[in-house]
Amino acid sequence: MVVKDTRTITQIFFSRKREVDIFPRLHGRQEIDYPARRNPKTPGYLSAMLCKSCVVALKNDIIGITKLEPPGVVMIRSRSQTGSDFHHCYMTKGKVWLPRGNITYHLGLLVLAEGLLFKESAPDLLDALEELLSYKEAFGEDDDHYLKLLMHLSDELYYYAKWRDGNPETDTERLDCLEVFDASYPPEVVLGESID
Repeated sequence: MVVKDTRTITQIFFSRKREVDIFPRLHGRQEIDYPARRNPKTPGYLSAMLCKSCVVALKNDIIGITKLEPPGVVMIRSRSQTGSDFHHCYMTKGKVWLPRGNITYHLGLLVLAEGLLFKESAPDLLDALEELLSYKEAFGEDDDHYLKLLMHLSDELYYYAKWRDGNPETDTERLDCLEVFDASYPPEVVLGESID
C-alpha cells in the first residue's frame, strides 16, 4: 500500500511547527545556527520529525539494527513511543516499509541505521552523532549547547536522508522518490549481520 498523503516526504518532515514529540524543549522550524556541513544556508531549520528520530535513538529505543540480504537492505526493530509494542521497519533501495505506511520518525530511524551500517557513506552524520554523544557523556543534556548539537545532528540526518553521500548542488535527491509501504506486509528478506 503506497502512502496517500499528497505532500512530498520533505514537506512532511518540515510540516510540524509545534514541539518535538517526547522532547518539548525544541520545536519544528526552529532556527539551527549550527547547520549540517552540506547545508549552504545559515540558519537552517529544524525538522521536528527528524529531531524526534534522533531523540528516540539516543533514548536507546532502537532495539536492533540488521543488515539484510541483498546488500543495501536495512531493518530496524524499535520500541513504540505511544504504546508497549515494537515496530519492524525496512529500507531497500528506493522503498521503505513503515508502520501503517505513514511517514513518521521511523523513517529517520531507518536512515540513521543505514548510516551506521554503511559508515563510509555517512561521515558527516556519524561525526555529528559522535560529537553529541561525547558532549552528553561529559556534560549531560540539560544545557543550550546540547540542544545546539541535537539540532545539528537532526540537520545532518536530513541531508543524509535526502542525498546520502551525494552533493546537494549537483546530485539527484533520493528522499522524495521513496516508495512507502505498510510494514504489516514486510518484504521477504534474508538476515545478515546485526549491530548494537
